[in-house]
Amino acid sequence: MAVIKCAECGGTVSTDAKRCPHCGAGKKKFKGGSKNLLIHGFVAFVAIGLLGNLLPDSGEESDSQTSEAVSKGTSDVASIPQSPQVSTDKICKAAISLIFGQPAHSISVSGTERTVELSYQRSVDNSNWRYRCKVEGNQIIWAGFVDGQWGRWRDGSYDAKITYRASTDKLMVSERYPDSKASTQTFNLSEL
Repeated sequence: MAVIKCAECGGTVSTDAKRCPHCGAGKKKFKGGSKNLLIHGFVAFVAIGLLGNLLPDSGEESDSQTSEAVSKGTSDVASIPQSPQVSTDKICKAAISLIFGQPAHSISVSGTERTVELSYQRSVDNSNWRYRCKVEGNQIIWAGFVDGQWGRWRDGSYDAKITYRASTDKLMVSERYPDSKASTQTFNLSEL
């Protein structure tokens, strides 16, 4: 049994009472109670969730492992003016760096202008990792080398959409899974 307030007289009333013992008001006039608490709690939860999605992110983060990155945050790639004069190998190197958290300088690149192959040795366990990468428009598509064979291109509806935008000296790469915020990183082109 909980105690709530009567809306008519302000007196305290048991949640089990059908009428206020002070003024005789019916149960609909009572304030509080578990039903009202649940409703208010749900409304507050939804409001906080909506506000969290509407508010801008708290700013820039630093990433000591990837020193060539100028910034890392959740900005959209559209904030950098587009310049199409960036090679596929630099775009793919930046993408693999962002996706797998490897410093760009540790990633080797070979291949043609259309499809490149990238590799690196992971420092934590000295294992070798290989990827294929291609660029279609402003979208970056990759595939991994697993168990001695190439995996599928990561361009399905449930895969992250990886896009880029370049200026004369910077390259911004953004990875966004369906229904989530983008993970974005900006690189100096001279360091790729």
